[in-house]
Amino acid sequence: MARSDVRGRERAIRAQVGPLAPVVIARQPIRARTRIGSKEAHQRLAVARIPARFVPPGALRSPAKAIGGTLAVRLAAGSYLTANALTADRRLPLRPGERAIDVEVSGGARLAALGGPGALVDVVVTTEPRNGPPRAFIAADGAELLGLRRGDRANAIATLRVPVKQAVFLTAATSFGRDARLLVRSPGDRSAAGRVAFEAPGLG
Repeated sequence: MARSDVRGRERAIRAQVGPLAPVVIARQPIRARTRIGSKEAHQRLAVARIPARFVPPGALRSPAKAIGGTLAVRLAAGSYLTANALTADRRLPLRPGERAIDVEVSGGARLAALGGPGALVDVVVTTEPRNGPPRAFIAADGAELLGLRRGDRANAIATLRVPVKQAVFLTAATSFGRDARLLVRSPGDRSAAGRVAFEAPGLG
């Protein structure tokens, strides 16, 4: 009887205010110029359900829609996230000492499903020197993926945000390397991968 009474009240409320719709809200205050990556979308944003007639214009319905955007204004806790709150230019402003670099990588179609803008990745480069066995090594450790677009054949062009020293090393490594691949990390994993390298004779 109690359950039936609750359901009856829910139906009565729904009849008064109309159907409920999902909207994205801020779990906590978020500063202006904060870029929304996959980590920020998971930790700082949530979905609330409110009467459809109260949904503000341009309100986002899923946190995933905000990934890659940069906040133009400060959001208070509980505030709705609208399309107007995100800057039209969704590129991440680089901090001092950082650079954006394009790297051609293999497996572009699969990468789009595993990690979009905001994902952290390790870049593995394979080389085939004239003298000596082929070698694979981590050329960038915990780089942030800013964008991913179609390249030649099955490859993709990944735009990465890295410290300037790592950008120079990546440039040299990919210039002389045969192949580059991204290893997508789990959300929030910022552990150091270290200087991991393998040579072909060591794989037997």
